Amino acid sequence: MDITFRHKSVVKVLAIAVFFFCGLSQTSGASVDYGDFSGTMVDFSGVNETTNSIGDPPALFETPIHKEGWDQLLFFPSAFSAASSGPDSDTTTGTLRMTITAKSGTPIERVIIEEFGDYSMTGASGTAEAKFNGTLLVTPTSGPPIPAIDYQGDVFTFPGDSAGPFSSRWEADLTALGFPVFEAELTFDNLLQASSALGTDAFIQKKLTNGPAIRLSVNNDPVVPVPAAIWLLGSGLLGIWPIAKRRRWHTQ
Repeated sequence: MDITFRHKSVVKVLAIAVFFFCGLSQTSGASVDYGDFSGTMVDFSGVNETTNSIGDPPALFETPIHKEGWDQLLFFPSAFSAASSGPDSDTTTGTLRMTITAKSGTPIERVIIEEFGDYSMTGASGTAEAKFNGTLLVTPTSGPPIPAIDYQGDVFTFPGDSAGPFSSRWEADLTALGFPVFEAELTFDNLLQASSALGTDAFIQKKLTNGPAIRLSVNNDPVVPVPAAIWLLGSGLLGIWPIAKRRRWHTQ
């Protein structure tokens, strides 16, 4: 992905120099593997991520935590953000991949992804944006394979001179497919972008105080958090054609 934003120009020059002269570089496209996680009713295997924007850390989502007693993966990213100042813009993108496999003959019925973050804009001009898309490939128990299911989230754009949190939730009902699903391959693309004009600043990040910024849940509805005991999470996902229940981005 060709990114020419001023905020990352120095990093890019250094990365190219290191690549040619030292054989070491931080470039987009490098995969970070997190391995396998065993849940109660499903296993999450081959969990990995790829940073698609040059100049950003190779691990944007960072190592997930499996919540004991729940079929959930929790992500606590510390550097998944975009920032710009003056006439500038900055984009950060990453892709998360994994295979979800049912255990003990219990099919995968629901997949829920939630995302949380905040943003700040100073000055009347500029925007902060978040969006997501990806695919879900399910394996039928019989018959020919079916095409991968593409999903596209809403673009979430904040105007200038504002600040606050944002959140998103997507739920896919796999029972609507008409056959039991015992395995699904998930690809999840996430993008944050900040754009600013002269004399303005823009910043957006994935973040939730006292809890994860992204939560992936399978077959169980996440518990609504209470203060000081938050296990909220999320990043947009799954609008599986007519079978997915779509909830729009919203500000709080």
